[in-house]
Amino acid sequence: MSGLTINFDKSEVMVLGYPLEETQAIADRLNYRLAGGGEQLRLAEVRDQLIREEDSIVFALIERAKRPRNTPAYSAAAAAAGSLAEFFVREAEVLHAKASLVPS
Repeated sequence: MSGLTINFDKSEVMVLGYPLEETQAIADRLNYRLAGGGEQLRLAEVRDQLIREEDSIVFALIERAKRPRNTPAYSAAAAAAGSLAEFFVREAEVLHAKASLVPS
């Protein structure tokens, strides 16, 4: 067990591609709040939400790396290309460079 927990009370759902009147019904069926307060989603709002989620994931990875439970995953000697943490950071930088989010 990884110790990862999900707080479903804070969970939201983004419904894309459906008319505004159907989005609340979909969120109710999934038992989640509707992201954006039920307003029509805009690209900027979706982008901001994804950035916050990415930041949360990266922060969780950094915090987990401080107290590794699976030491070989964080050891460069265990993998030919470096540790798992280095792999995540390297691949995130590659993805950001491809998306032009990191200045070159």
